[in-house]
Amino acid sequence: MRSSDKYSDGVGVTLRRSRLAEGFVATGALATLVLTWATPLAFELQVPAIAWVGAAALLALRRLRAAAWLRVERSGEVQVDGIGGELRDGSFVAPWLTVVRWRPRGAWLDRTLLLAPDMLDADDFRRLRVLLKFGDRPLNPLSALEKRTKGSVPELGF
Repeated sequence: MRSSDKYSDGVGVTLRRSRLAEGFVATGALATLVLTWATPLAFELQVPAIAWVGAAALLALRRLRAAAWLRVERSGEVQVDGIGGELRDGSFVAPWLTVVRWRPRGAWLDRTLLLAPDMLDADDFRRLRVLLKFGDRPLNPLSALEKRTKGSVPELGF
């Protein structure tokens, strides 16, 4: 692959189980359980609160393993486990976490997909972050102005 082709198409990745995200959820659930137990509440209130925290933690762990395959195109097309859709505003891109916000075709609600760095190879994670951050937008800020003015950039008068 030539370096100029690196970002010309989409990025397709197979997602692995994330021990980092699972550890984060488990640590948060355990801390919440300890705080709930240490709070001076009646026993009749502590038991349902502890059960609710446990159920929420199990649901969060289940959702972490929801997707196994992701493909994002420069145009904003997304496929998650074979379900096609489009990228939506609100995706978050950082070196330590990426959240893909997308809407399946025909759906009314957006979905989110959490991606931790240990879920895919480092190079694929970097390429996906660059694609989500810049997408089909040009890297040159004046090129949007050129497109609107049909190729000629007017003098800015500075």
